[in-house]
Amino acid sequence: MKKRLASLLAMVLALTLTVPALAAPAPDAGLEDVIPISGILDSLPDGVIGGEDMIYIDDETCLAYLEEHPEEAARLRANAYEYFEQEFTWYDSAEEYMEIRGLTEDEFRDDMAARQVRQLLAEEVRKQIIDAQKQAMGGVPGQIGVMINGEYVKFPDAVPELANGRTMVPVRPIVEALGGEASYSGGEVLCKLDGLSLTFTVGSNEVLAEYTGGELPGDAQVFPMDCAPYIKDGRTYVPVRFIGEALGYEVGWDGDYKTAVFTSQDALAGEIDKSFAILNRVLANLNAPLDNGQAYRTTQKSEAVFTAFDTLDGDTTYSASASGEQLLSAEAVSGSYRAALSDTLAEALVNLLAGEINPLEEDADKLAADLKELLKAIDYSYIITRDGLAWMRSNLLAAGGTLDGDAWYALPLGPEGAAGLFAGGEVPTVGRMLAAGLDGDSALSWKTVTSLAQEAAAVVGDGCFTTAGGVSTLRVDAETLVEWLMAGSALDGMGNVTFKELDLTLTVDGQGKAALSFAMHARPENPLFHGAKVALKCELSSGLLSVGVDAHLANVGTLKLTASSTWQATDQKPMTQPPEGDAILDLNDLTEP
Repeated sequence: MKKRLASLLAMVLALTLTVPALAAPAPDAGLEDVIPISGILDSLPDGVIGGEDMIYIDDETCLAYLEEHPEEAARLRANAYEYFEQEFTWYDSAEEYMEIRGLTEDEFRDDMAARQVRQLLAEEVRKQIIDAQKQAMGGVPGQIGVMINGEYVKFPDAVPELANGRTMVPVRPIVEALGGEASYSGGEVLCKLDGLSLTFTVGSNEVLAEYTGGELPGDAQVFPMDCAPYIKDGRTYVPVRFIGEALGYEVGWDGDYKTAVFTSQDALAGEIDKSFAILNRVLANLNAPLDNGQAYRTTQKSEAVFTAFDTLDGDTTYSASASGEQLLSAEAVSGSYRAALSDTLAEALVNLLAGEINPLEEDADKLAADLKELLKAIDYSYIITRDGLAWMRSNLLAAGGTLDGDAWYALPLGPEGAAGLFAGGEVPTVGRMLAAGLDGDSALSWKTVTSLAQEAAAVVGDGCFTTAGGVSTLRVDAETLVEWLMAGSALDGMGNVTFKELDLTLTVDGQGKAALSFAMHARPENPLFHGAKVALKCELSSGLLSVGVDAHLANVGTLKLTASSTWQATDQKPMTQPPEGDAILDLNDLTEP
């Protein structure tokens, strides 16, 4: 039990510190291969509900289909047992399924036939929806497509095709769509774009690359390809993945849309950021680039006080505070913090953890008392490197006396787990943050992210600010705030009739110094906030962020929260490993039974 408790506490602490070749894949073998149904639907049935990702076809439509196609129905009924074994693997047998549901064998076959119809018709409808969407975006249904930053490439005569398991494309339309030029002479295709020259030789698996401008001028280099260009019907075909990646694009494959997807997050971010210059000044103040070899020291302080109302026994106040320091560079981050809980909060938390403490154990009372004392002064430290090495230590790990509160415990973080801390390099912008959500294997993702950016720009974009005297001000009116707060609730669209006060104001100066204020006072009849009153103030300047919240929850209590953070450049470097001589243990020591 003690180790389970220590493990739980360790995991909580760890969480708080953790700031193939491109080709159209063959479809999986399935019922579509056994019982072809393609082409049966000329239009979407009335019983179809949903979109591409969720399609439901009602029972009446399935039964009607079976009645109208008796030969198909007979084949589906004959396939009942094979379908059951494929789709209902959690049952021991079809007989068990029939017994549980009270079905005869004929009813079982009818049931499986109806389920197959629903599945097959849903797939047919899904294909129709995808074809319609592909055509609306400029693609050609049934044809392999190439999409560059959300736009389908037009192929006037020769079209992309599969050859030896690779997607091959006519080179000229691709290069011209990218803003370059392509020429053919003596069995060689020369492509020029943005300071890069690529020479493909028909029948050769090697391509000559010459950097003639931009950031990578230099000697010619020869790169291998896994398939050679060829000529067909007077057009030269090249492997789509190689040419896309050679020109600096991420290249993915959307199997549903049969589309090679070229994307550039930098291009998308740049386009989005045209609408967010003001907010990006704020983000620049919040972050510092890590690729300049500079280290930064941050200090944080926070305090929260909650008073719970009790008219019978008297109000109870719970409080917590935390403070600490962190050193951050492009290679590592290390920090040390102390948190303190009031007696009332420590006792409440121990009571919540009481389920982990066996009251029959001889030292149960002592364990609870020790944990309560530890919660009054929690110390924890951490070290995380860019390579994914990580350690932590905390006096909380000594709860129960089975673990060493002074030892460092190695965490199984790994490079991927550390990637978010050391994304490094550039200061984030609105565009980069939104573009990070781009799915390179989806033909719809570019449009989805762009639409999200447009919606954000309509609310907090540069056009929503008014600027005077070098200060830009955004004021969100009550009606818009109600739409945000009440979206999807019973009050959606009811305006501000359930609020006495509702206001949000953001000011930003030319250097990114910002101030945000939010005030809300709900009326008692408001079904979501029940008379709550909240005031939030946030101020940001270079190297300083402060936040204050005052809230009054009717018949519940009051909350006061203050937090501040400062950061500045420093010559001091973060630790990259525990100090020499300190004990280092493995995290597995926390989870042993």
